This record gives sequence, C-alpha cells and structure tokens, in this order.
Amino acid sequence: ETLRQRRMVKMKISEWAVRARNNKNYQESRHNAFRQALEEILPEDFLQSLQGGRLRHKARYLQALALRIERAEHGPLKDDKKAERLLAPVARLQQMTHFNNPTLPCLICQQEYRELLAEFRVSIFAPELGTAQPVSEQRLLHKWQEVESVCRRVE
Repeated sequence: ETLRQRRMVKMKISEWAVRARNNKNYQESRHNAFRQALEEILPEDFLQSLQGGRLRHKARYLQALALRIERAEHGPLKDDKKAERLLAPVARLQQMTHFNNPTLPCLICQQEYRELLAEFRVSIFAPELGTAQPVSEQRLLHKWQEVESVCRRVE
C-alpha cells in the first residue's frame, strides 16, 4: 500500500510538471522541492532502508505532499509563503552532518527532530490531516537546541 501511494505521489509530481510547462508557469525550484520532499518522506530504496515501525506515519506524509502539489498548482504564491516557514528548520538538517561520530542518544535526538519536521510539514500544507504530536516553529527550535546539546556534549 505504501509503495502504491508513493508511486501515486510521484505520478502527481510528473503530471504537475507537464501541466505547469504547458501553462508556462513551471518552476524548476518547486519541481525539485516536490521531488526532494518525496525522497525525504520515502526514499526509492525504502523497502531495504526503513524498518517497519518507521512506516507508521508515511502514508499521511505522502497524502500531505499530494495535497500540497494540488494546492500549489492553484496558488503557487501561497505555497511559496508556506514553504518559507520551512527554510530554517530544513537548513538545520544540513548542520547535522557536522556532528562527528554521533552517539546513539545523538542519533535518536536527530531522528526525533526529523519526525517533528515531517509533522510540521503536514501542519503547514495539509492541516486537515492532523499531526501525530503538537508541533510549531518554536517546538522545532527547542528540539534543535536539544539536538545540539546532546550531540555536542560528546565533542
């Protein structure tokens, strides 16, 4: 079921790109953002790389991405404004690579941040789907501060 849903979202991205090109409002950056979001939610090799427990919320994340694609087609400026709220939290993901030899508590904390970020995406682009836990920009910032604290403690 998850694989079928992933294929459906990938097809929506392709269909959106074709329609956007035909309507002369194609943006490569938006196309890349959709593809990157799909890979972050569920990489192509997810059957080999993810454990069963990690699939629990993926269907909702994929559904939220599908809704975002549909809404972005009708309101690209609104989508841009919503996407701006993700810039800082997503940039923090890149900083995770700077932690040398992360410990198990560090890795767990990083995963919790990624999960909170995925829920934040749902709250921004498809709030009607609900979130598995309360989430806000402030909660993300606090979780990031926890990540830094736990991961830098060893360094």
